[in-house]
Amino acid sequence: MVGIDAPSGITASFSSRFDERDLDMRRADATLGYQGILWQTAVTYTSIQAQPLYGSTSDQDEIQTAAAYKFADYWSVFGSVTYDLNSNVITRNGVGITYDDRDTIFSLVYKEERDTDQSIANDWSIGARISFRTLGDIDIGDTDFRRLELRRGVSTTLSSPLRRSCLRNIAAGD
Repeated sequence: MVGIDAPSGITASFSSRFDERDLDMRRADATLGYQGILWQTAVTYTSIQAQPLYGSTSDQDEIQTAAAYKFADYWSVFGSVTYDLNSNVITRNGVGITYDDRDTIFSLVYKEERDTDQSIANDWSIGARISFRTLGDIDIGDTDFRRLELRRGVSTTLSSPLRRSCLRNIAAGD
């Protein structure tokens, strides 16, 4: 993994996974983003080789966009859309709202996942998370969501390994 955070708010990262036997690249992610005081955005290109043992019989190429906007003290809205380049369809999308005053974090998330092969039903979920800095977290429903989050002094793309360790809120799934 290689990443850079410029003082201007521009961020870039590249990560990859290799086969343990022949060192062929199995997955690559490239992200370009901007992190400002009130808003942030990122675009990620992901390429994943077929993994028949895990049910993925064809290569996957997708573009994920994510954005967040801080509309009031402690409040932000966020959203994300993932587009499958091979099937020409939106595979995942979601929106949410977060309250974060450093001691208390509350998030509501709505997300949809679509089956590009149309072999199983589409899936949607609503989740909530409340976190108290000194007491811990409570999760209701599915709060796993690739997205951006605005926090005082720290903003991040949760799908980016470069900054994931900075937050204790919603983590990204593969």
